[in-house]
Amino acid sequence: MASSLNLGDLPSWIMVLLIGLGIVWATSNGVLGSEYESWGRIMMIAAGGLGAFYFLTDVGRKL
Repeated sequence: MASSLNLGDLPSWIMVLLIGLGIVWATSNGVLGSEYESWGRIMMIAAGGLGAFYFLTDVGRKL
């Protein structure tokens, strides 16, 4: 049986990434005020970090 990599639960980091991208898109198109742009960027960075954490811990378990 082949083992596969677990990238974490979808709601935990992919949804946060999509929300962050949505906030950045909305601020760049004038839908939201520019004060929310930093929150969008922080959420995108946090989602990337959380996804990388899940990936590296899963790879570490398989080594």
